[in-house]
Amino acid sequence: MLFKSNKIEVRESSLHGYGVFANEDINKDEKIEECHCVIIRKDYAVGEELNVYTFGYDDTLAIVFGFASIYNSSEGEDNQNVEYSIENEIYTFKAIKDIKKDEELLLNY
Repeated sequence: MLFKSNKIEVRESSLHGYGVFANEDINKDEKIEECHCVIIRKDYAVGEELNVYTFGYDDTLAIVFGFASIYNSSEGEDNQNVEYSIENEIYTFKAIKDIKKDEELLLNY
């Protein structure tokens, strides 16, 4: 079973469309979510509408489920408060800083 913290929710974001927010304080190093993904070749025809929701690599793209495609990007690494790791096509997101209630969770990608 994949993990999803009950401390996160999707809301409208002042940065871009929607984002993922803490509805409770989240501690540094706390696991936030695990998400399955589908890997496709980059040369596969992916429209611009879908491309903004993918994680890109050398010759592949990952379409990651869960809230993964809703996290907004930070403006520089200093504002990033979430990071991810990948193992066996499972993305695991964790807090790299303490995150306060109502703060938006941001990745650097």
